Amino acid sequence: MVFSDLTMGTTTSANVTTCNRMIEAWGTGAFSGDKKNETTKQFYWDDVVVDATMNATNTDMYTTYKGHAGVLKWTERLTELEFPDFTILSTVATSHDTVLAKFSSTPVVKATGKVAPFKVSDILEMTVVNGKVRKMKFYWGYPAEVDALFKK
Repeated sequence: MVFSDLTMGTTTSANVTTCNRMIEAWGTGAFSGDKKNETTKQFYWDDVVVDATMNATNTDMYTTYKGHAGVLKWTERLTELEFPDFTILSTVATSHDTVLAKFSSTPVVKATGKVAPFKVSDILEMTVVNGKVRKMKFYWGYPAEVDALFKK
């Protein structure tokens, strides 16, 4: 399990429900278990793009990932961290195909044991087409502080 205390916002549309279910699947380890390929196909288009870019010098995990293999690589890289107090603050549809999720956590980098000195809030923008995520873009709240957690 990636995080231990999941709190979800209110769902307001089918696309919001899809996105909340996808985040919940990630949090319960569904993208790294025996059914990871099936879970990925359930939630993502074959040509999905995950833009997780961030200006980081202590890790190379914050980049762009493409396709189902990219989603699985991204979720694998996320296991380098723990999110013990991960909370979805809100999930809202901003257009017929766009959903924004704002979440917070106090990330811990396993390799260094470093813990963020405060809760970090990030925003995830998801484009949903016919019930599946086609694109994800992360907007990182404190990129320098998170990058510093990776410094050995």
